[in-house]
Amino acid sequence: MVTRFRLTESSSVRKSGQGIFYFLPKSKRRKGDVLFGVLLKKATLSEACEVWEMQKHAFRALYEKYQDEGSPYLEPLAKIEARICHPNGIYYRIWWDGQAAGAVYLSLRGPERFRLGPLFVIPEFQNNGIAQAAIQALEAFHGAGIWELDTLLQEPGNCHLYEKMGYMRTGRQTVVNDRLTLIDYQKNVN
Repeated sequence: MVTRFRLTESSSVRKSGQGIFYFLPKSKRRKGDVLFGVLLKKATLSEACEVWEMQKHAFRALYEKYQDEGSPYLEPLAKIEARICHPNGIYYRIWWDGQAAGAVYLSLRGPERFRLGPLFVIPEFQNNGIAQAAIQALEAFHGAGIWELDTLLQEPGNCHLYEKMGYMRTGRQTVVNDRLTLIDYQKNVN
């Protein structure tokens, strides 16, 4: 059962015993939405296999398109387990409308320095504003600092998402293969 909160215009992020809940702005809600947002719950080691299966599902099409040997699609279960247990990181499962919709790993790189990734929403839940809401919840909850991430240059939808959220290209690019380049983004959250 997902905890429901009463929406107030002054507070769009709330912490409950279940996790971090982010309310979607009224302009992003669809008729019939029940929860109006996403719930981020810390993943446990017992949920590692589910996170791993979702990650493979989310990244399969990109792997098939770009043949990137560093793709999250190819990561072993042990890497997910290591992230969940890492003392300087938090793996969150993303819930939307009461269903597991994706996950995001937040790495704490130092005082007021954060790195997102991997971040994924499984295909059946994509294009609902879930990734944006998850990032906004993390930024609001974890607070001010330098936030970093990388994404695929060849995926304009990903670049657009981060840029509309205020992330700026750093100029650093990593050519992975003849089909794929990773680009770094950064945002100063006040």
